[in-house]
Amino acid sequence: MGRRGHRVTVVMPETTIHIGPGKHFETLTYPVPYDKAYIDSVMSTHKDIMKKSAYPLMGKIKKLRQFWIISDLLHISADKLLFNASLISHLAQQITTAPLT
Repeated sequence: MGRRGHRVTVVMPETTIHIGPGKHFETLTYPVPYDKAYIDSVMSTHKDIMKKSAYPLMGKIKKLRQFWIISDLLHISADKLLFNASLISHLAQQITTAPLT
């Protein structure tokens, strides 16, 4: 959409492994209580466990405490986004002031 001239805003945690700034979209970040080293550690441990385990995929997921750690990271990220009043207000303002095309 950004390549077609639409204004695109990507909202993400200030610490992430998935996405960074882009030329076709604006990024807004919000604070989270973990750093990149923690995310890297969690993902490395998860990767190692998934490679070494002899369980089928669903068995790996159900048996791994690691799955819950990753789930908690996602929950914390969502919580910090949804309860960030200033960011939500900023996004709401962008919606109400955006020109209709």
